[in-house]
Amino acid sequence: MVIIMVSRDTSRKPTARRIAIIGALLVALICLGCLIWRFVGTDRGQVGTTIGDYEGLTREEIIEELNRSARENMMTISVAPNATIQADGTVRVNVINVSENRFAQRFTIIQNDEVLYTSDQLNPGRKIETCHVNGLEPGSASIEIQAVDQETGEDHGSPMRVNIAVNEASAS
Repeated sequence: MVIIMVSRDTSRKPTARRIAIIGALLVALICLGCLIWRFVGTDRGQVGTTIGDYEGLTREEIIEELNRSARENMMTISVAPNATIQADGTVRVNVINVSENRFAQRFTIIQNDEVLYTSDQLNPGRKIETCHVNGLEPGSASIEIQAVDQETGEDHGSPMRVNIAVNEASAS
C-alpha cells in the first residue's frame, strides 16, 4: 500500500488583493440573493412584486390576464407580397383588414426610406385593392400597417412593416 502525503505551505498568507476580490464576490452574491428574494418572494402562490392591476393575483391569474390582453390586441395583417403598377398609374396593392380584427388600420407605402402613400382609415372587413401612388418604381418597397382606434383615429400599438416587390404590369 502506498500513501501519498501532500503538505500545504501554511506560511503563505492571503494577499490584500485576494481578500478584496473574495470580499467583492461575497458582496455581489449577497446583493444577487437579495434581488432574487425581493422579486420571487417566499410564497410560491403569490408573485413577489406588484405591478399595477396585478396586486394580489397569483402567477396563473397574472398570466391569464396578460394572455387576455394579448388576444384583445392581436391584429391580422393581410398584404399581397407584390404590388403591380398598372398602365393607368394606379398600383394594385391588395391590403385587407380582416373582419376579425378589433382595430381599423392605416397603411403607408415606403420606398427608399420615403413615404409615397398613406391610406385613409381602413375599418375591419374592408380592403383596398388599388391606389394612386406618385413616384413608386419597380423594385423593393415596404407596406407599413398601423392599428388605429376606430373612434379616435389615434394610432394603437406599434406598426408592422412588410417588404414587398413592386412590378410593372405586363403589356398583354
